[in-house]
Parts: sequence; C-alpha cells; structure tokens
Amino acid sequence: MNLEEAFGQAVRLKRRHVGLSQDQLAGLLELQQGAVSRLENGYVSATLDMVGRVAAALRTTPAALLQDAQNLPGYVPVADGKPRRSREAD
Repeated sequence: MNLEEAFGQAVRLKRRHVGLSQDQLAGLLELQQGAVSRLENGYVSATLDMVGRVAAALRTTPAALLQDAQNLPGYVPVADGKPRRSREAD
C-alpha cells in the first residue's frame, strides 16, 4: 500500500474513532462527501494544507495522523518511486 492509501485508511480509522460520518467530516472540511471518500480510498493525494485541516477536524495533529498511516500493516515506503527493500531482505 502506498502513502496515499495508508493516509486514507488512517483518516477513515480516526474518523470512525471520533464518531464522525464521511458527511460530517466533509462538512467540517467544507468539502463534498465524495471528496472525503476519494481521500479515504487513496484515490487522491492530500496537500499539506489538507493534511492539517483533516487532522484538526479529527482532533489530532498532522504528525500523529501521518505516523498512524506509516504504522499500518502493508504500508511500503518509497524512494525515487521505487519501494524500499526491507532490511530483512538483505
């Protein structure tokens, strides 16, 4: 899973944890529900501004939300567009 997908999953998990629907989160962000759905499904990349706005709406910090994304099982960090090899493979 790439960062967009992992970030979207982290947003979905946090949104559910704080008890918001996609429609409610969309209202807080002044977006349409479909935009939140696309974000949660990893179809779009969030700008830094959007990461901050989403984090604030979910009562967390951008750093915590990104850390949650990176800690998800299946997340594969990339460098130069290529997945990094894990140290275990060396």
